[in-house]
Amino acid sequence: MEDTNSEQVDQNPEPGVEGSIELHQVSVESLTLDQAQVAQSLVGELQSQQATLEYSMVGSLEAQNTELTTSMAGMLCAEQLSAKMSNIGVANAADLSMQQSSAAILQAGSVQMVDSTAALLVARQVTGGPIRTGILLAGKVEGPVETRVDTPRALLAGGVAGLVTGLVLLVAQLFRKRMR
Repeated sequence: MEDTNSEQVDQNPEPGVEGSIELHQVSVESLTLDQAQVAQSLVGELQSQQATLEYSMVGSLEAQNTELTTSMAGMLCAEQLSAKMSNIGVANAADLSMQQSSAAILQAGSVQMVDSTAALLVARQVTGGPIRTGILLAGKVEGPVETRVDTPRALLAGGVAGLVTGLVLLVAQLFRKRMR
């Protein structure tokens, strides 16, 4: 493993580079590697098979397996995503596990959340608790959930909004015909 302890890393590996890297207290614009272990660092864009971040920030991350511990991520795309005491902007994952973490928008197949929050959560299955979310769209939910809008309410709100919009357009059209 390569250990980089400088303030700024200017090298940017070519796409498809095999190998791994350990970053500690650095700032990197872009990385593409098989494995990346990042600690107390700032990474603009990271593509990796396995990514582990501790006390770090990443703008965009795409990986098969991702582990975040006390870290922040802007956009994530992963097959397996585990976040502990971390903040996420937007995440798309097949399997997602969050503990004491928060996110703005989550889309996943299976979600396990423990004492975590999300503004918008879209998933096939959600388990854990307590789960706090603004809008929850899920096929199956197991565990205590605090939500402002759940799946039935979202469907009802969408139906009502469509009905009101249709009525307004109908009245407007009838009003125009009378004015002619």
